[in-house]
Amino acid sequence: MATKPHTRRIAAVLLIACLGSTMGCSAYDARYTYQPRPSVTMIQFSDDPDTAPLRMLSSIIGVRRPTKQPPSGSFVEAAILFDNTSLETIAFDPATAALFAGDVQRFPDPDLTDQGKILIDPGQTARVTLLFPVPQTEHQTPIDLNGLNLRWAIEHNGQPYYQNATFDRRSPQRYRHDGYYPGYYADYYRGYPGPYDHYFYRRHHRH
Repeated sequence: MATKPHTRRIAAVLLIACLGSTMGCSAYDARYTYQPRPSVTMIQFSDDPDTAPLRMLSSIIGVRRPTKQPPSGSFVEAAILFDNTSLETIAFDPATAALFAGDVQRFPDPDLTDQGKILIDPGQTARVTLLFPVPQTEHQTPIDLNGLNLRWAIEHNGQPYYQNATFDRRSPQRYRHDGYYPGYYADYYRGYPGPYDHYFYRRHHRH
């Protein structure tokens, strides 16, 4: 039996409501996502080219929305994965991590109350999450979130090795598709930005 037009409209409205509810629950500000995702950095400790290096993957997870729960305010959430495929034990001190904005303003240091130096043995991995507070002052120029540079250092045999990764804010890409529902079209925004792909269904008026 054919679906009546008003039934199709109700279905589309319900779909919009469900998607809006899902996206509204995100902990991240949907205006900000960054690439590359992830950035890959490697260090070769040995002169032997056949020796596997230390591999580090870093990403900007997103800009966390302010919440009523402590810690309050907005944060840029960064993550680093240390994949120690080398033959040496390495150490990472989260206190060496720093984040800089596109206008080279430095973010306040992350809260490291529960994080001390981390040792990563050969063949082991460790993932570290860092929350950098976004400065919120009335008289300061708003910080430039269009580009971010994450810096950190690892230690090997007492020698520090300084690393950095640069991330660019992703630009919105808009696509239009017909045919999802008869009489409707979908505006599909991919990568602008957030943990979800955003679909918006609206009535298509044909002339």
